[in-house]
Amino acid sequence: MDCRCDRCGKVFPREFEARQSQTLQRISVLGGSASVFGAGKRVEANICQNCMFALIKDFCRVAEPEALVGGG
Repeated sequence: MDCRCDRCGKVFPREFEARQSQTLQRISVLGGSASVFGAGKRVEANICQNCMFALIKDFCRVAEPEALVGGG
């Protein structure tokens, strides 16, 4: 089954998405007791990297990957 960005509608074939794990972000959170989504409600979305960037670019933090612990 293909995956679709819930914001822009772009379709990513399952095989492509599996190889390009950064292409589509899957968000799945469970609302707590004071959640604006409703207590105990699950909130899910599939967002492509371009839409993710557009949505969070003004406040996200981007950093270099940390060195592996005990790397060699």
